[in-house]
Amino acid sequence: MLDLTYCDFNGTFDIQGFETGSILTKLKTLNLGDNKFNESIITSLSTLSSLTNLDLSQNPMLGPFPAQEFTALENLEMLDLSYCGFTGTFEIQGSERVPILRKLKTLNLVSNGFNESVIKSLNTLSSLTTLDLSYNPMSGPFPAQELSHLINLEELDLSGTQFNGTPNIQACKTLSILKRLESISLSDNNFDKSIISCLSVLPSLKILDLSRSKSLGTSFPVQGIPFLEQ
Repeated sequence: MLDLTYCDFNGTFDIQGFETGSILTKLKTLNLGDNKFNESIITSLSTLSSLTNLDLSQNPMLGPFPAQEFTALENLEMLDLSYCGFTGTFEIQGSERVPILRKLKTLNLVSNGFNESVIKSLNTLSSLTTLDLSYNPMSGPFPAQELSHLINLEELDLSGTQFNGTPNIQACKTLSILKRLESISLSDNNFDKSIISCLSVLPSLKILDLSRSKSLGTSFPVQGIPFLEQ
């Protein structure tokens, strides 16, 4: 385990001479949070194939997520890219041919510039159990169909994403496949009461956070709550 948070490093993480000797071959946890690394650092980490946990949060990275650069990190289980400045989508090009992040269980993308299409591009990450997309600029109805592909999901955070509607009944029904999903945070969005009925198909839901939702109305939605009794 190597922790280099708050060190004011910048540029890349070059591992000179790796081809001639064993360097950090047993490293499993690397924390480089809150430095000044740019997106090129991801390429220089490709030799660390033993990594299971990688924290690159609060580094100034720009542009779309460079998924191909993670091809060699085949054992990665936790990835934190919160507050990194990524934008657009989280495209995982060619993932049907080359396994990319297939073992990833925890993904933190808090406060980047991803739009709602990022959720569809995560479909190949079937091992995900925890997904945090809070405070990214998304819009439209709750992405039920896109989320239904993440069959092992247990915790989901979409707080502050500005989703503002409920999908149709058929789309809501697709959520029933998420049998392990126990916790959802939808705080600080614009959902109305109908979102509760949509989520009622989730068989294991125990925690639902709708705090700071300004469109729920003035009366407590008592008829929609009983499904949380398990």
